[in-house]
Amino acid sequence: VGEKRKDFRITRAWMLTVGVIMCAFCWVPAAVIDNDGTSILLFLLVGLGVFLIIFSSTIDGGYEDVLNINDKTTMSGKYGRDDEIEYVSPTATIIMSVYWTTITCIYLAISFLTFNWGTTWLIWPVAGIVHKILKSTLAKED
Repeated sequence: VGEKRKDFRITRAWMLTVGVIMCAFCWVPAAVIDNDGTSILLFLLVGLGVFLIIFSSTIDGGYEDVLNINDKTTMSGKYGRDDEIEYVSPTATIIMSVYWTTITCIYLAISFLTFNWGTTWLIWPVAGIVHKILKSTLAKED
């Protein structure tokens, strides 16, 4: 199932991309063609876009459900799953589990206090780099 999900990843990316583009640009035919029938085309594009998004998400959700049958909370434990990172200490595990939530709170606080939305987005690339450094530093080596 894991291999099937990996194979579906590219298809899902394309379906999501096309679905979002169809929803985002559904207004173009109505803007370009001055005709009363273009509203039907608008709803058709939105409908197809939403269908692609929901269809791909449903299939991926099914894969996720099947793969979670063997998670660490079940009787079978971590059978066949190596995707969870172990950190050097319980403190490091706690820090990494709340990292992105903390960054989001910091970003929103700074942005709402300064109203400088044009530059506060730079927090995200810096946070991504810091997260990668922390993850490689705090992870247990095999």
